[in-house]
Amino acid sequence: MSKKVVWILGSGFSKSLGGPLLKDLLSHRGRAYQHAKFPNVPGYPIYRTYWTHLKDASESSGNPIYWDHAEEFLEFADSAAQAGSPRQGILREAVLRGGDASNHDLQAFARKAVRCVAAECLFTTHADPKTEAWRPYIRWASEDVGSEDTIVTFNYDMVLETLGAADENVVFREASVIKPNAPASGSYHGVPIYKLHGSVGWSKFGSTLGYATTSEQAAEQIEGGDIWIATPGSGKVLLQEGELQSLWRNAEQAIARADVIVFMGYRFPPSDSQARSAILGAMGRNTSKYLRVHTVLGPRTHDDDTVRLLTLLEHTLRASQRIKRDDYIHTMATPPMTFDIVPQPLYVEDFLTVIHGRELYGPPVPGG
Repeated sequence: MSKKVVWILGSGFSKSLGGPLLKDLLSHRGRAYQHAKFPNVPGYPIYRTYWTHLKDASESSGNPIYWDHAEEFLEFADSAAQAGSPRQGILREAVLRGGDASNHDLQAFARKAVRCVAAECLFTTHADPKTEAWRPYIRWASEDVGSEDTIVTFNYDMVLETLGAADENVVFREASVIKPNAPASGSYHGVPIYKLHGSVGWSKFGSTLGYATTSEQAAEQIEGGDIWIATPGSGKVLLQEGELQSLWRNAEQAIARADVIVFMGYRFPPSDSQARSAILGAMGRNTSKYLRVHTVLGPRTHDDDTVRLLTLLEHTLRASQRIKRDDYIHTMATPPMTFDIVPQPLYVEDFLTVIHGRELYGPPVPGG
């Protein structure tokens, strides 16, 4: 029986292909990219407003810092746009200092900020998967992703769609938001992708949903409509508990049945309590006799992000009455349900280059 692998992707998965990390979003570099690719997306006031507080604080002006990364900024802008919010005055002041004296519609401002983030995340427009940077990803998609696998991603980008279009041996099926369990037609068998925070390829015009299949189509949607991504704020909760709920449920079910779970460039951002609760809860309900977990966050496995992720995983799996494999292997003839957590001191592109079956699935389990 083949092993079922769940690949959980964060922004670090796409970094070597040009994808922005959280700290890069709404940066000066991000603004230059957004302006070059999407000159018609009004971005200058958003970037100026975002940096104003950081600049003022660094110069000891006495102004408090209300956000120090893009997700906090989006959440602040979203909440400030709500009627009666005490944050409205703070955001208006920041917008004025950012050089946009005419912008009094904070809801429109918050929507523009989301479009700017979406524009930065659509870095695959005119990407060439034949270049060297894409080779580990093509190899992973065509050789390591099995027919029983599931991909769970928190990325807005279209790297997976680009991979699926680049190689005839790679068949990814992006799970439909409306019919996530719809059977594939004919002989088409794809690996499901659950994009739990939406996609730059999804848009909403009133009650009409649009799904781009290429980065070029997504670029047209960013230029002309409301992008359907779950950015921090009230809309994120509504999406997760509404239209995206079935995707979350299916992702949790896949995690609960997995034999192997691989975290690639994903670290449970502290601000995303929903993802933390859902994924760890599903792992605690995992039914595999032996669960092998890999974490791939870079070569420095003693960094805060890796240590925190490992600790969250170990607490969760120990609480589910599992024990580490090393604790029983020499003393028990019939081992109970157990786990291994393997921190890989590699970047994602390194891991995709060298991973092989025995390392991915682990050695045979005694009594298994």
